[in-house]
Amino acid sequence: MQTKALTDLIEQLCRPAERYRTGVWLVADEEIGKEEEIVSCLYHLCNPIDMRYAVIQRRPPGARFAGISVENIHAWIDDILQKEISTDCGVLYHLDLLLAYLTATDRERVWDIIQNSLVRRSKALVIAFPQRAIGLLLRENTLDGWRSSGRLADHS
Repeated sequence: MQTKALTDLIEQLCRPAERYRTGVWLVADEEIGKEEEIVSCLYHLCNPIDMRYAVIQRRPPGARFAGISVENIHAWIDDILQKEISTDCGVLYHLDLLLAYLTATDRERVWDIIQNSLVRRSKALVIAFPQRAIGLLLRENTLDGWRSSGRLADHS
């Protein structure tokens, strides 16, 4: 199955009848660092969310570190879906920075949660992920699962 444009993916995921309302946007090298700007051009469709700041806001009071783990990433994404997305869809970027901290096995667990466990949510979520990190932080066979389910965008 072919990938699609980001706007097409967002429109698909925003349909209330969709069982799985999560998708992945592969960010090209020339778009890295411009995710918020690109998403802001789609302002009526979605909210851009920088995972770095979202995690800092969720640190326990007085804690120096966030405690990056599979369980915490799942809880943070869940909380973001419930509290920070004011439109039908959020685009979460910089998740790759958290994934880099985890083992390969734990990264796969996070991807499995994002792809299969966030079912029937009231808000859609797109994970912006650098194309250049495929093979490092996102395995090809995991990417194939996103592609075959029609929940992968490879251009804005």
